[in-house]
Amino acid sequence: MSTLNKDQKIENAIFIIGCDRSGTTFLGSLIGAHSQCIVTPESQFKTDCYSEEEQSFFNPQKTFQKIKETKRFKIWDADISFTDTEYDKIKNYPDLILKIVEKYNINKQHKKSVKFWVDHTPINVEYVDLLKSFYPNAKFLHIIRDGRGVAASFKNVTWGPKSMYDIANFWLTKLAYGFAYERKYPQDILSVRYEDILENTENTIKKITDFIGIDYEPNMLEANGLIVPTYTKHQHELVGQKADKSRIKAWAKTLSEREIELFEYKTRNMLHLLGYQTLFAKPGREKRHERITFVLTQKYKRFLNKWKKRLKL
Repeated sequence: MSTLNKDQKIENAIFIIGCDRSGTTFLGSLIGAHSQCIVTPESQFKTDCYSEEEQSFFNPQKTFQKIKETKRFKIWDADISFTDTEYDKIKNYPDLILKIVEKYNINKQHKKSVKFWVDHTPINVEYVDLLKSFYPNAKFLHIIRDGRGVAASFKNVTWGPKSMYDIANFWLTKLAYGFAYERKYPQDILSVRYEDILENTENTIKKITDFIGIDYEPNMLEANGLIVPTYTKHQHELVGQKADKSRIKAWAKTLSEREIELFEYKTRNMLHLLGYQTLFAKPGREKRHERITFVLTQKYKRFLNKWKKRLKL
């Protein structure tokens, strides 16, 4: 039986970019099921803890300590540490991040031939330039999902935009980042539709593996590459399950007819450009009393959540 090679090196990174709730985690889990790929939980700390000014006097030990103190790193729930000898071999900040990922694999996943780090942090879509400067040979997958599906998904989490107008603007903004970077780095960014992954899973995965430069493996269909942290299990309950075509139009049952109309009022042209059919020929805009009702409802919900948290303490 082969043993885990603790000296194995991750050679490259695969960054998934796109709007939150677009299937970034699901896609990460699909690719992460490949024998040569390791997918980690979201890693906002990689951009949050970077300081260009500190690179001229980079201190890996001090920087890793800063990373360890972040909430996002703690969510990884991984016992990661470095010896003095290991610290001496860390050349710069991007190298430190890869060394953390290698340690994560040793600690949590135990894969024996990992060459690629798969990172599905949604905010990646705003930091492609920085990530390219970290890893010039990195590949990016821009996942696009019907915005109404994104809106329905946001209803199931406690964070993020809540009104249909706010979600619509959020979705449009994230799409703009993705499209701009696709134009800037056409050879390094592949656009993938969430719906294609669910409806034509095997062919879509093969398209992705060809782009990355790895062989297709049938076990990728299991979509079980990610160990979902306990903290985020409630919002990633479908991760680890196979692609299910019924999820493509699930938003039609989750959103009310009026919510769909409000979302389409803001996004109708973009939905059409992306090939999505709309339900309303002339969707009506949000009325003043609807906005007032929404704002008051959200304030009441925040008030209740604060009291619930206090009661738990």
